[in-house]
Amino acid sequence: MDTDLGRGSVGLRAAAVIGVLAATGVATGLVWWLLWEPSYYVVTDGHGAMAEPDLGRRFDADGWFAVIGTAAGLLSGALVTWRFRSDRLVSLAALVLGSFAAVGAMRLTGALLGPADADRALASAAEGARVPVELGVTVPGFHLAWPVAALFAACAVLWSGSDRNERREHLSSGSSTDRSVA
Repeated sequence: MDTDLGRGSVGLRAAAVIGVLAATGVATGLVWWLLWEPSYYVVTDGHGAMAEPDLGRRFDADGWFAVIGTAAGLLSGALVTWRFRSDRLVSLAALVLGSFAAVGAMRLTGALLGPADADRALASAAEGARVPVELGVTVPGFHLAWPVAALFAACAVLWSGSDRNERREHLSSGSSTDRSVA
């Protein structure tokens, strides 16, 4: 029994998964930007200095990136794996590729919506000026939050036995390879 959406080829469905996840990355980038509170450098003696509260907010961007990416990864991993479970390998490959595309789109969206490069702004800023820090991720490992969460959710769906009805129908149709010897 085919439970997949549409009647397109497997490749077309994989491309659709990747495209939808990339678009979701744009939406999550917007959410990331909306939740983020910028930190500021203050120009002192021709250099940018950051006070402790601003330094804390600087790392909040990383935290929000990881939290949003993890939530989106869990949701997308579960939905894609459940919906396209008849083509497990293709759906897992599309999920991984789509997750990385989503991370890239999320990061790019946040960077485009956030302030420009702080180094350039600091170079031309007057003494005492407050210069916002650009929205970005400073901990490279946080880029893996979405893909790892997606794979975790995919494994949970696959191990949950979500296709038990398909196996029951397969067994009841008499196509079982298990035969009892009397």
